[in-house]
Amino acid sequence: LKQPLRLVFAEAVGMSSGKMPDPGGGKRGRKVEKSTDADDAQVLLTEYGRAWCVQQFLPFLDQSLGVAGAMDFRMIQNPADWHFRLPILVLAFLMPKPGVLVAAHVVNIAALCYWMPAVWDHLVWAMLTEIVFVMCAVFSNLDVTKLVGYFYPAVTDMLVMLYSSAAFWKLTSSFLNPVTSCAPVLTSELAAALFSPSVMPAGGTLAWAVLITSPALIIVLEYMVPTLLWFFPPAGVLVGLKFHQMINLMPMTYAGGFSIAMCSRYVLFLPGAATCALGGGGKWVAPSAIWVGILALMYSVHHGQLDGCGLSFIMFGFLYTRGIFSSPSEEIIWPGGYAKGPSSATKGGLLKFQRGAALFLGFLYGYMFPILGLMNMASSNMYGNVKMYGGSNHYLVPTGVITDYFAVNTGPDWAIDAFGGGLVRVETTNSSVLRWLNPADSTSFLPVHAREMLLAIGTPGKYFGLYSSRNYFDREEELNACALRAVGDVDKAAQASLEDPDMKYVIPAYELRRSINLNRKRVGEIFSIKYTHVPPMGSPREWQNFEGPSVEHVENTATGTKTCTIDGKPCAPDEAVLLGAPPRWLTWLLHPYPTPLLPNMGDDVFCST
Repeated sequence: LKQPLRLVFAEAVGMSSGKMPDPGGGKRGRKVEKSTDADDAQVLLTEYGRAWCVQQFLPFLDQSLGVAGAMDFRMIQNPADWHFRLPILVLAFLMPKPGVLVAAHVVNIAALCYWMPAVWDHLVWAMLTEIVFVMCAVFSNLDVTKLVGYFYPAVTDMLVMLYSSAAFWKLTSSFLNPVTSCAPVLTSELAAALFSPSVMPAGGTLAWAVLITSPALIIVLEYMVPTLLWFFPPAGVLVGLKFHQMINLMPMTYAGGFSIAMCSRYVLFLPGAATCALGGGGKWVAPSAIWVGILALMYSVHHGQLDGCGLSFIMFGFLYTRGIFSSPSEEIIWPGGYAKGPSSATKGGLLKFQRGAALFLGFLYGYMFPILGLMNMASSNMYGNVKMYGGSNHYLVPTGVITDYFAVNTGPDWAIDAFGGGLVRVETTNSSVLRWLNPADSTSFLPVHAREMLLAIGTPGKYFGLYSSRNYFDREEELNACALRAVGDVDKAAQASLEDPDMKYVIPAYELRRSINLNRKRVGEIFSIKYTHVPPMGSPREWQNFEGPSVEHVENTATGTKTCTIDGKPCAPDEAVLLGAPPRWLTWLLHPYPTPLLPNMGDDVFCST
């Protein structure tokens, strides 16, 4: 255990450039010629490249087998995915050399850009790490030692930044309020999956304590992961595995895509550990017992419907656990030196530049985009109850600054066109697009026991699937096939009693224009909408109680005829519903969520994600 990891590689998998001695030598005492920096680097690059490829293969596997995958799996809809991206991934897995991996990463980035912003937040995290890989490959001139020496420090810095941003966006008044927070909603679902009503009855002391304290506990846990990954990676990986496995045990909001995206990248924090475990290094009894138990629990919670994300997560978890037991952290090295001192080939200005560039990208996306209001869906504010317009509910920073500014101020025409118009409260509509996207009431899919526990602590017991309604827009069959809808048959009568598709909600004029433009592409539909302009700054309570003139609009997409009135008078030409689509450059980034207006709304926004 005390020998350098490069010798562990050589003995475990024979990947050192040094030749093995005569096979007749002693098994325990044989000597191995010292490997070079390039050999060590190729071992680590192979480890990362193949782990990355495994994650990319999973959506193809689930779709081929017809498995109801995680709710946040990657879209495999374009024929180019099968005919172009998949062959490159196979080649990268078989030949994980710098040039091949760069090509596979570039194709992956391009495919995600095609779907933006209708991608899951973890896909943006993944895309950012892939951009860092390509950047490091360019600056290393495809030299494997320099590539790994640049990439590992830079990308681990970025991942710590991204994890911390997800925790940061939960420091909101609405997340820390158990009545409106996403924390009890998700925790109740997890508790319902693990404990029967007889063990954790709704309204009981245990259920009450778990749900009431869940906002604070989740924040602590989400800050623990990046903190430990930064200061002591082996412990950070173990806590991260626990965090993601809790997500994997949720039968409805099973975000296995997020879990495996991060789990497959934990090789970056434990360089060589998975390779060593695969080669037979380390204890296997305890890791096997742990992960076989988790596998059995997963099988029970998901009623035997295990997908590629869940199974591969367990595989990686076993390898990391075994690798951690076999390799003390001080023996895990960068090419040419220990983890605390990268090789001389990668010291200096270029390494600092790339680490700085990775941190800048992570900070820009993770923190600045929500602050400026350039990204809502697919940003790091997932499940944070973040108020993205009409004023901020975050304790430390403003949000939606650009939208809020141009709602009350003048400016350049392009800026007003992109961000102006203020906020509207949708009263009624029969628009097929708007009714699909908003309010996306999915309460009937929550387990009954979870709803009962939520109602017992005074919450509305609601669940709004706004993220999935946008990501699965025009892909209802795929939505019905994922874990979000595949938890079981929902009684139509129960669905009608629990969900309110006519609930009022507030959206920016930008989102109204974006949605109406989508509806205009549906030829042959006659749709109507009634909405009210509400104060651009305010709380859900104020928006709900506001009284003002309403805009009524009727449009025939087949003929293009439109009738728009406000208080019985014709609308002005610049009325939001009459304007065209927002600028394309902005719709590539920004899909705002609505604010559902439940009965007796307070000042906090209810969990809507």
